[in-house]
Amino acid sequence: MKLDNPATKGHAAVSADAFWPELRDLLFQLGHLQAICCPDSHSHEEESRTSPFNADLKKTYERLSAGITFAQFDSIKSNQIGELAYAWAEGRPPAFDFDPRRVLSGDPNGWSERYYIVTADNPFISDERLRQVRAAAHANIGRLFLEIWTKEKQTFEYWYEFERTGFQGYLLTAIAKHGQERAEAVRSFRSGEEPSLDVLDKILPSFAEQIAKGIEEIMLSSKNGVVRAPETQGELVKSFFQQNRIADAPFVKLQSLMVAAMAMRAAQGQKDPPNRGTVTDIDTVAHLLPYCDAMFMDNGCRSLLLDVPSALRPADAGKMFSLNVKKEFLGYLRSIRDGISSEQAQAIRDVYGDGYVQGLPGAGQG
Repeated sequence: MKLDNPATKGHAAVSADAFWPELRDLLFQLGHLQAICCPDSHSHEEESRTSPFNADLKKTYERLSAGITFAQFDSIKSNQIGELAYAWAEGRPPAFDFDPRRVLSGDPNGWSERYYIVTADNPFISDERLRQVRAAAHANIGRLFLEIWTKEKQTFEYWYEFERTGFQGYLLTAIAKHGQERAEAVRSFRSGEEPSLDVLDKILPSFAEQIAKGIEEIMLSSKNGVVRAPETQGELVKSFFQQNRIADAPFVKLQSLMVAAMAMRAAQGQKDPPNRGTVTDIDTVAHLLPYCDAMFMDNGCRSLLLDVPSALRPADAGKMFSLNVKKEFLGYLRSIRDGISSEQAQAIRDVYGDGYVQGLPGAGQG
């Protein structure tokens, strides 16, 4: 079977054994040709740290990223919620900017260096702690799947709105919980003793507290520096939370769509809960998909967004590839390679020689 896409004409159906070598070669070639950027993220690091193949995985994603990394997911959350707060204070619709340069450590359109610095595993990330967090998240999803979603026969829209509107409540609950933990940590701390990392973690502001404080500061003054009256600031903060504007954050909506898809699978008779990596996959897609031209993921994660009813399915779902559409993904990468201009090919030849431009349609004869 052959595809009708011009970028893939002449290529036979790809077997699983042939797919991975060609994918590897295409990705590295396109990286050398300065044609793609494959940033890594902290989810790459955390996923590989719990794998017996951590060293090989780390070497691969660092080589593909060429030193460019996505911002922490909490930073992406903060930016999106911050835009919602600014829009609310200014009485306008939110305008989210998905330019990847806003969330990357380097310019994805810049010329990648041939050499970059890599480091050993982050010593502040505990492998055991990661396993505990992943196990707890998996257990929670399993409980929801077997005890709630399987038994409660609700519509997709119900579960989507339930998840979407519930994120703000999660933040407010986390703030209250951290306040209690801080008070207990302060009471347990003895003068003259060095506080443990666990105690420090409880004393320092939590992410949820930082979000709430950031919203208050945004409502305090306009972008041109005019300070609002205290009663105006208070009313803006109050109405922002009353209207649950956080529910409109893109990461919240994407996450909620995929969770609702899982809920519907349970209601429709799927017996086995999602696997251990599903929570991390959903988190990664929800935060990074809007900033990417394409993402390659496992079949299960991709199918969750494809299960979303067409009226709610985001356009970003078309950016997703997996092994179920491996031929299309290779075709997408080939189309990038085949579209490289003669000017770019000549620039690569001038810097690196003829090796990287062999077989390119735009390479010319040199």
